[in-house]
Amino acid sequence: MNPPYIFNFLKKISRVCVLAATCRDGPELKAVNINTGQLHKIYDLFDYKFILKPASDYQKNELKHAIGETDSRLFPTLGSICMRKHFEFMRERFRQLTELEKNSFRAIFLLFSGFIYPFTLQRIKAILTDVLEHTIHNIDDPAIRTSLNILEANGFVIFTKDENFIVPDAAYITKPESGFYYPENRSLQKDYVKLAECFKKHKDADGLNKLAFSQYNNGRYRFCSD
Repeated sequence: MNPPYIFNFLKKISRVCVLAATCRDGPELKAVNINTGQLHKIYDLFDYKFILKPASDYQKNELKHAIGETDSRLFPTLGSICMRKHFEFMRERFRQLTELEKNSFRAIFLLFSGFIYPFTLQRIKAILTDVLEHTIHNIDDPAIRTSLNILEANGFVIFTKDENFIVPDAAYITKPESGFYYPENRSLQKDYVKLAECFKKHKDADGLNKLAFSQYNNGRYRFCSD
């Protein structure tokens, strides 16, 4: 498949040709900044080049009014405004998961909120036992992999059996929706302290440094010094 060739061909046989694409905030967006690859070649073929700026609060309120959305919270994107029914559906899915499956997702959320990448099986396992104080004994790798596979089947993460890296769906680990998935009776700040001890115990220097750096950027200097 040669996208630039197809795009040029469509321009020849059609009076109007529109190429539409979407991408969430994430590593995929880096493709726009490089000077090689199919995406850049297609972009060079455009007669008019536009940059889509983030929607203003006024525009978001306009969309909310247009679709009958009554929630007063500030949505991060236009797409999230239209996903209320979908979020309700995914919340119901989450309620039906086992505690190990839920906590596996919460471990990923904790890593994400502390800017600790990548999300690996080893880190999730350590968090399950040392931070979330999981009550089930013998949490082995196959059990956690099964949980991640179930999360993948339900649309919460992308995870393949032959890889250790887990990619969560950003819609469920970013605000405001993320508040539903992390228990209200837990404090992120207290869990960050436990997470630091967990990294020390498992000699995860990279994770510890990333956690300290994220806390420093958030103005929590005392946490870093401790």
